[in-house]
Amino acid sequence: MNQYTQEPVPNSIEAAQTVLHMLGHFDEKTFYNKYTPQIITTNELTHIYKLKQHITPGAKVLTVGGSGEQPLFCKMYGADNVVTFDVSYNSYLLTSVKIAAIQAFKNSTEYEKFIHNLVDCSRPGQLMDTPKLNYVVPYLTNAQKNHLRFTDEIGIPVFLDDISCDFYYIPQQQYEKLRQSVKTPFPFIWTNILDLDKKLGDDTFDIVYYSNILSFLEPQKIAIVLESTKKHINPNGKLFLLSEYNTSTPTIMNTVGSIFGNKSDWNIQFNHAKNLHDFHTIVIQHKQNIK
Repeated sequence: MNQYTQEPVPNSIEAAQTVLHMLGHFDEKTFYNKYTPQIITTNELTHIYKLKQHITPGAKVLTVGGSGEQPLFCKMYGADNVVTFDVSYNSYLLTSVKIAAIQAFKNSTEYEKFIHNLVDCSRPGQLMDTPKLNYVVPYLTNAQKNHLRFTDEIGIPVFLDDISCDFYYIPQQQYEKLRQSVKTPFPFIWTNILDLDKKLGDDTFDIVYYSNILSFLEPQKIAIVLESTKKHINPNGKLFLLSEYNTSTPTIMNTVGSIFGNKSDWNIQFNHAKNLHDFHTIVIQHKQNIK
């Protein structure tokens, strides 16, 4: 248990209803705003590589949990303290499974193969039959084991088929460093991003990574999130935002400009996506005031 993480008891009826709703009537606003412990969780793709150049050794990072790629990536490239958050508690489960796998498998290729075997486990009983899962389970807590079994019993798609093969190719030397630096789950905040500020208290970070979250919020809610985030960024720290190539990026940029633009202590860098499957990148740096 850490200062954030709580272990809720899974509600089978709520989980099943939520998954059926999402599969049959997918709606982005409902999908990303419904507060539930069980939501289909996909894997983040290669756009997280954009973070690499911004992570300095020893950095303290706040990142969306996703399927675990984001916090693991930050840790692999030198971040010291990584805190995660997500609206789905399933995100914490997936990250915990990957950390357990890192501890269970000494070779990076074994880890990569195990992760790929988790893809598209959408039928009841399929997940628990994943090859070599028995190697990983001993590294999980009892709550995580129960949550994993429950997820499998009702057939929630834990992983979908969009895993980035490039990300999972980890050189053995780098993988060994990851094994030594990541032994327990990251601190996790189970929350909607609109309530994140309340959960953080006075905590501050060198990097705040919001991935593609803001693309699914209305303009007024984007402003609320950005305004409340400002106080959680250390001097010289950075807020890292993404938006998809085909989304309404001007709305996000206009809101970013109204909050951080023309301010002496903030600098905005915007890089346009050049391809359909690329992401627009916005990096907002909290400049150190020199007196």
